Amino acid sequence: MHGHLAVFPKGSGARLILDARIFALGRPQDAPLFHFDTEDVAAAHHHAVALGVEIVTPVQFEQWFTIRDPDGNVLMICRC
Repeated sequence: MHGHLAVFPKGSGARLILDARIFALGRPQDAPLFHFDTEDVAAAHHHAVALGVEIVTPVQFEQWFTIRDPDGNVLMICRC
């Protein structure tokens, strides 16, 4: 998909999406391990902020943002 995404359906509408161009060269630790789909990225961002989740990047292009989980992993929330 789009020349850099590999999409694997997992049942019940869930998908695993791997992205070959997700991080800046030399900084793989900043790359999201995977992403969660949402239909409303603004509402998802608001919810994450309300929960006190560490926001790594703000909403980009009205499409996605990244967070850090309690173990330090970067995860992406992306409009599907």
